[in-house]
Amino acid sequence: MPAVMEGKVALVTGAGSGIGRASAMAFAGAGASVVVADVDRAAGTETVSLIEGTGGTATFVAVDVSQATQVEAMGRRSHRRLRQAGLRA
Repeated sequence: MPAVMEGKVALVTGAGSGIGRASAMAFAGAGASVVVADVDRAAGTETVSLIEGTGGTATFVAVDVSQATQVEAMGRRSHRRLRQAGLRA
């Protein structure tokens, strides 16, 4: 698959399983760096491992999207982690 998302960042909520995981994997396969966001830490870190296992770049952020303060914190943490990794976010 061409790297049409190279240099881009995809933030996927619910990325620990199901459609969210499939979406995160698809974005990674297209070259995006992926922020894997999920309330389930174990499932989210498994998705990160799957992405990294295929040569992709991903980071996990724990979040309950029903809580506005957690969503705001997710944005800040994601931005900081991507900057630390040398990615433009």
